[in-house]
Amino acid sequence: GTGTGEIFLFDLRKASATGPVTSFLTHQRGTEVPVVQWSPHDRHLIGSGGEDANACIYDTARQK
Repeated sequence: GTGTGEIFLFDLRKASATGPVTSFLTHQRGTEVPVVQWSPHDRHLIGSGGEDANACIYDTARQK
C-alpha cells in the first residue's frame, strides 16, 4: 500500500492505462491498506482491511 488509507482501481483491460481509474479513501489517512478483496456475491462491493484495525466495505456503484 501507499500508506494513504486509499484504495486504487485500475482497468487491466486497457494496456495503455498508466494510472488508476479511480481511488477512494476507506481508512484513516496515513494508514496502510494491505488487504483488498472483491465480493464473490456482488460485483460492486470491495472489502478492505487496514492497519488502522478497521474492516471497510465500499460500494463502487454508489461510491460510498
